[in-house]
Amino acid sequence: MGQQVQTVEAWSVDLIRVSAKFRTSLLTSPSSIQKLIPPMCPADSIIARQYTSPHRGLTVKGLKAKSWDDCLTQINYRGAQATVAAYGDRFFSVGMSDGQVIMYHTVSGQLNHSLNHGERVKILNFDDQNKVLASSGLRNIRVWDLSTGQQLWCFPTIHRALALDFTGEDECLMAATQGGFVIYWRLSDGMERARIKWDFDSQGDASIQRQRPPPTNAIFAPDHKLLAVSYRGYPIILYDLASEAFFGTCNRDGSSSVGDTGAHYPVVSMVFNSNLETSFLIVSYGDGELLLYDTWTLEPKHRLPKVNAQTIACSPDGRTFVTGSSFGTLQIFNIDGDGDEGISLIYYINAYDDGIKSLAFSTDSLRFVDIRSSQCRVWEPAVLVRKGFDECDQSEISDPVTLVHESVTLVDKETKVDITAIACHPEGEVIFCGKQDGSIMTFLAEDGQESGILYKHAANIAITLLTWGSREGVLVSADESSRIVVRKIVQSSTGWSPSDVLIDQRYSDSVNGILLNSANNRLLVSGYQFDELWTMQGNSVGRRAFPSRQTHQVFAHPLHPETLVVLEPTTARIMNWEDLRELSSAEGVRLNRYCDSLFGNSASELIFQGHSVLVGLSKPNGHKSLSRLECWESDDFRVGSKHINPLSGFEMLGPSIEHIIAVVETKLLFLDTDLWVCSLDLRNFAVTPEVKRHYFIPPDWKNSSSDVLFRLTSKNEFIFAKKHELVIIKRGLDYSESVSLAKAQQRTFKHGTRLQLAIP
Repeated sequence: MGQQVQTVEAWSVDLIRVSAKFRTSLLTSPSSIQKLIPPMCPADSIIARQYTSPHRGLTVKGLKAKSWDDCLTQINYRGAQATVAAYGDRFFSVGMSDGQVIMYHTVSGQLNHSLNHGERVKILNFDDQNKVLASSGLRNIRVWDLSTGQQLWCFPTIHRALALDFTGEDECLMAATQGGFVIYWRLSDGMERARIKWDFDSQGDASIQRQRPPPTNAIFAPDHKLLAVSYRGYPIILYDLASEAFFGTCNRDGSSSVGDTGAHYPVVSMVFNSNLETSFLIVSYGDGELLLYDTWTLEPKHRLPKVNAQTIACSPDGRTFVTGSSFGTLQIFNIDGDGDEGISLIYYINAYDDGIKSLAFSTDSLRFVDIRSSQCRVWEPAVLVRKGFDECDQSEISDPVTLVHESVTLVDKETKVDITAIACHPEGEVIFCGKQDGSIMTFLAEDGQESGILYKHAANIAITLLTWGSREGVLVSADESSRIVVRKIVQSSTGWSPSDVLIDQRYSDSVNGILLNSANNRLLVSGYQFDELWTMQGNSVGRRAFPSRQTHQVFAHPLHPETLVVLEPTTARIMNWEDLRELSSAEGVRLNRYCDSLFGNSASELIFQGHSVLVGLSKPNGHKSLSRLECWESDDFRVGSKHINPLSGFEMLGPSIEHIIAVVETKLLFLDTDLWVCSLDLRNFAVTPEVKRHYFIPPDWKNSSSDVLFRLTSKNEFIFAKKHELVIIKRGLDYSESVSLAKAQQRTFKHGTRLQLAIP
């Protein structure tokens, strides 16, 4: 029975995790549960142990985590930044920079519906009855009916709201504004019930109030009796809402002066303890220190240095609070007893990612969400679950459970340096990787494990570009300081090792492209304002300069190895590999592109070449939904050509492409915006607009702050850089599901229109 119970418990964990982590993929393709999801699960999970085989079907290598981590799910957003989060009983909500408020079910994590606030969302707050949601931006506060998704009221404000809350029995919505008012609106009729101008001068000296700058933060106490307000250069000031009078100040040095304008570090974030039986104000300062103030005595009760909390959320039970830093780290603290016994760090999540902008606890205090850049993550640390179980038998708040401090890192402390550039060896046995610390390493393509360091650029200068020349065995690397290094790399029985340095050159302008010719005796280095051609002896034999920054891409001609092509926004130029002399006319070759007005110097463009077809993906900066896919015949790029027309039929596919992986002969492999690896036949697509969907990439593999690094080896194995890990995906093309674009419909999603691929 013991083994059977363990099996049932393991399946209960896996089913919850699978539904949360892979919900989008399951909705897109329910059949993925059979062959695609088990290999994506941790190796020690029961679904992976029972339903994966290393010899058949999809296989994933290189992932270091063997069991489920504490992140239930990660949601990636395209085209807008996430700004704030809030948790209710039925839904949790995420506010966006484009004004959308996206609602998710708290249990399943599934998208339910979205609301349009109309401006960047700053604050979200659910009422206690979970019937309405309040959202606030710079100029408007809106109240939404959660049962219908309809707006109930809109309250324009002259000054931005710093805090929102609902009063007892949810009769009123209250807001503290940057103009120094607390405003109450009745929810029954939307009328303003009261407006209080706070006055923090205990001595009646109005000059102090006039001298003080606008408030930066405000927060209501859970019982709505106190309002805490912070000003830059001043101590925190508390206002008694019941008596409409000054209450006191919270000073780090323990003094009670309200007019003190001494050296006060700015308050970054603050929150009241949610438990009404205790009375604490938790404050994070700009120098990294975190303080707990007793709101009865107004004295600092506990200090924690170097927490660096950018945002704080307190659990509804008042026993725990979580902090998020600008470095992406999360720390969970336990308030011991009634707070007199101190604060214990019980959990540490080291994500090494974008800074955390918002945190929100679930109503049961067992989960929380964080907001960073264009991502939302839902966490369920085991320490919170255990705390919930242990405290079921605790009747007194003064009898805390002693919790063991756990430190969990999403990045191994010894190998936490992210991969920033990839180059594949043509035999498919080894992968060259550049890292954020300036090192160039080799990884085994068999299992994704590191096999050694080749050489290093300057310390902590990230590698941005890598390319391998197989004919001469040369590796070219570029870093973010615009340094170019070309080295001979030799293979022996013990592995790969560096040899002679052929070129070591630093540019004053940023380098965004490196290209070797087929003979590996010429290297082209490209920047926004130049192209320069080098021999492998370190001699510059050709240079083109541009008077202003110009977006352009350069690629080797696949049919004529003696030439290369420079692709400018509206013109192609045929150049000689020998000395970078232009072979086309002075006017170049006109590119008859679609929607030329949208794609000038503000567009980034990626070129991928097959043997007979060239593929370009253009992304106007800030407008990913307007991405454009264009394909050209390689043979059209000739010296005597006057103009070139792209192949028809690909115009509407661009917004659905997140990243192009490769062009193999006439097959285009790409990652779509739902993170599915797809393929299409470039020759037949115009006649039969069909895409094959193969497998998906889990959302938490994608880093919001960097480009996707995704490659295909000569063995048809996929290489994906997941932060510091190199993931090897074998037999990824064995499974396919046909998707017809003929039956696809356009739907509005955040910015503009996005093509939704539909199964016929």
